[in-house]
Amino acid sequence: MFDSTYRGSGRRRLTAGLAVVMLSWLAQASAEYPAGRGDRMGTDRLDARQRDSQRALERSEAPLTREGSQVDDIRGNFRHVGERLVFQPQDEIRPLVILENLNAERVTKTLQEAGKSSLPWSVSGTVTEFRGDNYLLLSRAVLKSGPAGSARAAR
Repeated sequence: MFDSTYRGSGRRRLTAGLAVVMLSWLAQASAEYPAGRGDRMGTDRLDARQRDSQRALERSEAPLTREGSQVDDIRGNFRHVGERLVFQPQDEIRPLVILENLNAERVTKTLQEAGKSSLPWSVSGTVTEFRGDNYLLLSRAVLKSGPAGSARAAR
């Protein structure tokens, strides 16, 4: 019914039309997301977290804690450095950047409700090591009301 040359040229036109649409879409996307601007893709936020972690730990002279070490009921205080939550133990060990999990979220909420970050805490968890810094995956955080006991626990 149709000549094969007619069908072939129609396919070529369709392919050429799709190519033009794709190229215009790519040109628009590159204008909206220029190279070097990672904030639209979330990479600037990741870079900011890495800088916050480095800033939180750069003054520490204590040795690194080994990967996989368990910490049980160590006392100290939480503080925010940029977007990161950092635990500063009372002992002479390095500050520990807290890895995000539900326990960290509960600690952050408690700190916001209290309005201060100098509250005494007792924490337990697993220490990790990445690029020469220590991080802590919280398994338990207990807000200490004083020497007698705890006021609030995050499990």
